[in-house]
Parts: sequence; structure tokens; C-alpha cells
Amino acid sequence: MGLQVGIEPIGSGAIAHGAAGTCLSAARMLTNVLEKLESRKEWLIWSVAVFITVSAICGILTLHRWSTKNHRIVSLLSSIEAQANRLNALEWEALARRDLIAELRRAQQFARHQMDRTFADITKLADDNYLLELRITYREYLRAIDAQFELLDGRRFGEARRVDETQVEPHYDALIDAIGQAQIRYGAGTRWTMFLADIGSSLVLIAAAIAIGFLFSRFEQIQRVKQVSLAEQNALRASEERFRALVQNTSDIMAILAPLPPKIQFVSDSIRRILGHRPADLIGTDFAKLVHPGDASALQHFLANCAYSAGSTYMVEVRMQRANGDWSLVEMFGDNRVKHPAIRGIVVNFHDITERKQVEEFLEQRQIELESPDRKLH
Repeated sequence: MGLQVGIEPIGSGAIAHGAAGTCLSAARMLTNVLEKLESRKEWLIWSVAVFITVSAICGILTLHRWSTKNHRIVSLLSSIEAQANRLNALEWEALARRDLIAELRRAQQFARHQMDRTFADITKLADDNYLLELRITYREYLRAIDAQFELLDGRRFGEARRVDETQVEPHYDALIDAIGQAQIRYGAGTRWTMFLADIGSSLVLIAAAIAIGFLFSRFEQIQRVKQVSLAEQNALRASEERFRALVQNTSDIMAILAPLPPKIQFVSDSIRRILGHRPADLIGTDFAKLVHPGDASALQHFLANCAYSAGSTYMVEVRMQRANGDWSLVEMFGDNRVKHPAIRGIVVNFHDITERKQVEEFLEQRQIELESPDRKLH
């Protein structure tokens, strides 16, 4: 039985389809990785967006709180001004009557108590340098007005009038001026904080509208990407199913071998029908163990050519062992696809030519018999 080693062209269609299963697995893996990266990136983007939005809302709420506080301070300052006017009116009335009647005394005590409560409320809201001058002026005015009412209560009207002219009136004017300056400061602060809060609210609404629009746009984009990915996976799956149907029903056996040593990485189901081996039992085994020892050198030469000479297809005839122990002559074609990312091995296609060789040998023997001299004599 002659062994042949040569170069012969072979179509690449079967090889390309043979990688369909591996391509599908690689595509699924790549899709999962991209989805994870995309989900992490989107999570980061939305986390930053949520953080900025929450920070903006907190800032707006803080501005509103400041504005409310400033507005409250301005209102309390107006109340102190009204109560100071009330005290002045009471002491003028007592001077005019030249008598501090009980009704005036009760009204003075009530107004004095209200002023203390109001100023305490202001101090709680804004205990800062803006109120330092007001606090000093307020205390001086209270000392002056309290001293005047003590004189009025003692019916010392002449001294009370002098205290009014020298102390109460100047401190009253200073208090009203300090209240006016504080109202200007806090009133301006109220207007600015309200202005900034309105701008911030508008920006948040605009950002929310943009975010919602982006969300819907991104959702549609993700849906389109998923549809395209699903279509590609369905196409790959259909290609894989077509390839498997072709491989299972063909008379050829296809295998993918590691370069050296030639470990079997993949073998088609047709090997079960042709040689009787189960494909799962052959994965990871040495391909050379299936070849007759007498053909080992031819197989090694064939595999070496395939491993080190990419771009060419090689052919060899060797005997391979069947599952029942018998030997079948096969014609084998090999192509180096080690650099192909979906294959990374040597693609081998082979089919059983035992019967064909037997017929050829029979015809050859018959031809010899017909042409022999003994046959011609008869």
C-alpha cells in the first residue's frame, strides 16, 4: 500500500463554517464583557449625575432656607423698630400727663418684654458681626429708656425730660439707624438668595429635562444595540446549526488539532458513523494514537508541514484505527489555521477510502491478469 504526501488545493468553506461554533462562543463572551463595561460606565455616569442633581437640590434648599431666615430677620427688625416707637410714645405720653399711670406702666413693661423676646429671636437666627453694632445700640437704648421710666415712676419729671433729651433720643435715633442698616443688609441677602435659588431651580429643571431625554434616548439606543446583537447571535446560531447539519451528514470527518503535539480540540460527529468513535472520548487525546504505527512517520511529516507552513494545504493517506480495532485507509487534508482567532489549530478533513482502494487494487490486478502472457496463450 503506497503512502502519498503532496500539496493539493482545498476549499476554505468547510473550514470557515467549522469555526462557527467557536465564533459564536467568542461573540457571546465579547458581548458579555462589553455589556459589563457599558453597564459600569453608565452606572458611573448616572451616579455622577445623581450626585450633581442631589447636590444642586440641597444647594437650592439651603438657599431657600437662608432666604427664609433673612426674611424672618428683616421682619423681626421691623418689630423691634415698632416696639421702640411704642416705648417712646409711652414715655412722651407720661411726660405730657406728668404722671405714669398704671396703664402706661403695664404697656411699658409689655413692650419692653416683647423687645427682649424679639431681639433674642434675632440673635438665634443671626448671631454674627452684622448685629454687633445693633446689639450695642439696643443695650444703650434700653438702659436709657429704663432710667427714664424709673424717673417717671418716681415723679421726677424734670430729670426725666433731661434724660430724654440727652440719652433716650440720641440712642433711639442710633437704634433706628442700626435697624435700618441691618434691614438693608439682610434684605439684600434675601433678594440675592432668592435670585440664586430661582436660577438654581431653573437649572435643575433644565438638567432634569435633559437627563430624562438622554435616558429615553439611551434606552432606545440600548434596545437597538440589543436587537442588533440578538440578530447577530441568531445569525451565528443559524450558521452554527447549518454547519453542524452539514458536518453530521457529510461523508468527511473534520477535526481541529493543536499544532504539536497534535491533541484533538474538536472532531465532528461523523467520526462516530465512519470510524465508530465517540467524539467526546477523543477530545484531548493524541491524534497520532489513532494512526497505524507503520504510518507514523508519514503522519509526522504531514503534521510538520501543516504546523510550519501556513497558507498551503497538505494531503496524506494513512491507516486509522476503528473503534472495533480494525484499520481503515483514510485520505487526509490539513490546513494551518493557528493564527485564526476563532480556530487556533490545524484543521484536518479526512474520509475513508478503504473500499475505493480495494476496488482500485482489484481493477489493477485484473488488468495485470488480462495482460499476462499466460492469459494470452489460452
